[in-house]
Amino acid sequence: MICYGQTDSPCLVNWMDAIVEITVPNKAAWKLFYDMQVILGMANELPIDTVRGQEALYTCNQALDSYDRQDVEKSLQRCLQITHNFLSKEAAPDAHRIIAVGNW
Repeated sequence: MICYGQTDSPCLVNWMDAIVEITVPNKAAWKLFYDMQVILGMANELPIDTVRGQEALYTCNQALDSYDRQDVEKSLQRCLQITHNFLSKEAAPDAHRIIAVGNW
């Protein structure tokens, strides 16, 4: 029997020593993560002299400043409200409009 590349030792597996880790994802934290990814992308890609680029940078700063490690759930809700306010603003009237149609 070959076990991990060794031919002279038998494979002995003690299944009682196995460790299983179960995690429950924090959906609010993941939503904030993706919101911040989008806003940081906007802050990095928009020209520095545009209002929207400056607002994106300010929103990231505001969200990070409002996070409190002592009260995670409430601070996540505050941060999500800040990012939601930024992301729900309409684009400038002269901005490009992109429409995607497709099948999954």
